[in-house]
Amino acid sequence: VGSGAQKVAYTADGSKSNNIWVLSPINEVEIDDTTYLTPWSGYKQFSVASGAYSNMMTSKLQARPYDRRVTASAAAYGKTIANRPTLRLTVHDGRRFFARFDADGDSASAGPLSFVVPANAAPVIQAGIYGSGSGTNTVELSGEENQNCLMVTAFPITMSA
Repeated sequence: VGSGAQKVAYTADGSKSNNIWVLSPINEVEIDDTTYLTPWSGYKQFSVASGAYSNMMTSKLQARPYDRRVTASAAAYGKTIANRPTLRLTVHDGRRFFARFDADGDSASAGPLSFVVPANAAPVIQAGIYGSGSGTNTVELSGEENQNCLMVTAFPITMSA
């Protein structure tokens, strides 16, 4: 539909809305913003053993029949109480990004990673607390839902033979 730089390819799955075919752009960018659903107010302490991981958030991106360039970042708002707890972002190809919480006052920690997800694969993207120090690692997280989030953007890319 359209011409030149305004040309967009659409697909239909057979569904209708108000007797009109529902069309979706083939080259549409997908966005998945997941928040850590926090049932408390104020701050709460979370502990994890050295070398252990406690998952907070997982992306809900589904498999697609085309390759995608995906960018993911995670944020958490809190402070270190004991040892060296970190925010860990793990992406589809196994790479990880660790972000440190500060001990002085509150700090936001975030990590960006970009990777390719092959066609027909559902990307596995997770963020949580990792115990990088010895013994028990404790972080005090804010109960504000919008301060603890996993943000993922997936861009369709041209597939080659």
